[in-house]
Amino acid sequence: MATRKRPAFYALLGAKWWQDYINLLHLPYTLWHMAYVVLGAAVAPTVHVDWLMGTLLAFFLAVGIASHALDELN
Repeated sequence: MATRKRPAFYALLGAKWWQDYINLLHLPYTLWHMAYVVLGAAVAPTVHVDWLMGTLLAFFLAVGIASHALDELN
């Protein structure tokens, strides 16, 4: 039985449309950078949860979607 080689350890194999979107996000890398946002908020004297959620959303859209989608164009 032949097995398909996965391009990355977190890549989902299959032909479903949603698996392509999950693979496009490169989740470990995206979550790594979002963790930096949370760590930065944790060292602040006061944490504004609304600002934190907005910043996390911005990083998710910028790092998770925009940069990886542009990377796939190459």
